[in-house]
This record gives sequence, C-alpha cells and structure tokens, in this order.
Amino acid sequence: MNPRSMSAARKWLVVLIVSASSLCVSIFAYERLCMRRDLGETLFA
Repeated sequence: MNPRSMSAARKWLVVLIVSASSLCVSIFAYERLCMRRDLGETLFA
C-alpha cells in the first residue's frame, strides 16, 4: 500500500484511526497508573 497512490480521504482516515488508537492506549495507561498509585503500588512492581 503506497501512500502516494492513496486518495486524500483515505490518508486522513488512516491518520484518524492511528490517532484514535493512540489516544485509547494513552488513556488506558493513565488509568492503570492511577489505579496503581491508589493501591499504593510502585511503578516498577
């Protein structure tokens, strides 16, 4: 799949999907970090 041959709409669709996935991973990691902090666990446990 060569990005140069894709339409602009498809390129933006790929950008949106990757961005949304990244946001979900960041939120999940933040919530997990907050849970560990609330339970008194260390970050490296």
